[in-house]
Amino acid sequence: MLLELTDINKTFDSGEVQVKAVQHLNLSIGEFESVGLIGESGSGKTTVANMVIGLERPTSGSICYKGAEIALPQDVELSKAQLKERQARAAEFRRDVQMVFQHPAETFSERMTLGAGIEEGVIYRKQMTADERRKLMYEALEMVRLPASYAKKYAWEVSGGECQRAAFARAIISRPKLLLCDEPTSALDVTVQAQIIELLIQLSHELRMSCLFISHDLALVRGLCSRVYVMKDGVVVEQGETKQLFEHPQDPYTVELLSSVLDFRKKTER
Repeated sequence: MLLELTDINKTFDSGEVQVKAVQHLNLSIGEFESVGLIGESGSGKTTVANMVIGLERPTSGSICYKGAEIALPQDVELSKAQLKERQARAAEFRRDVQMVFQHPAETFSERMTLGAGIEEGVIYRKQMTADERRKLMYEALEMVRLPASYAKKYAWEVSGGECQRAAFARAIISRPKLLLCDEPTSALDVTVQAQIIELLIQLSHELRMSCLFISHDLALVRGLCSRVYVMKDGVVVEQGETKQLFEHPQDPYTVELLSSVLDFRKKTER
C-alpha cells in the first residue's frame, strides 16, 4: 500500500470540552488508486486530510507511507534518533504529496500572478534554475487546459473554475505520487464540477497519481473513485468498492445519504 492509516484517533481538547473528531479510523490507498472519503459537513473528513498532510497530529494511531511510519502521534515519545528518522520520512512524504483545497482563490496570494503561485510547487528544489521552473509551470498550465497567458493573471481576475485549474497546476507541477482533494468542486457550479472531475481523472491517469477525494457528494465520487469510505461523526460506518456501495449500501446512514443526493438531483432536474 502507498498510504495506510491504522486505528487513527483525533481528539480536540479545549480544556472544558473534548471533541472526538476521528475515532478508530482505518484507511488505505494503493498505488495509482483513487479513493473517496464521504460524509456530511462535520463528519471528520477534513481532519483526516489535515492529519495525512501533517497540519494536525493524531492523538493516537499509525500513519504509514510506503510501509514506513511518518506521523508523530501525541501519545508517543521518541528518542532524538527516532525523532530525526521520523522527520526525514515525513519530509520525503511531503515532497510526494500535494493538496487541493475547496476555495482556490484563498490559496493564491493577491499580489502574486498565477504563474508565480504555480511555481511555488517546486520552489523548494534549490538545484532547479528559474528557467527550468518556468518551463514546468507552462507545462502544468497546458496539462490543466489553461492558456499560457494565464501565467500573468491574478486569482481575482479569473473564474472559480479557472482558479481551481490553476490550483491543480500548482499541485501537479512537482509530479506528486499522492493528491489530496478536499471538496475541490463544492464551490463551483454543476457544469464546472463535471469539467474539474474529468480533468482530475485525466491527470491521475497521465501522471499515475493516487488520489484521496474528500467530498460530501457521493454522485461526484462515483465517476472518480474505485473505493469509498463513508464517515459519520468521526467514524467510518461503511466502506467498499464504489459500484457495490452505490448499488447495495448496508449502513442506514449511507442509504440516507445516497437517497438525499438522488432526491435532490431529481428535484433540480424537473
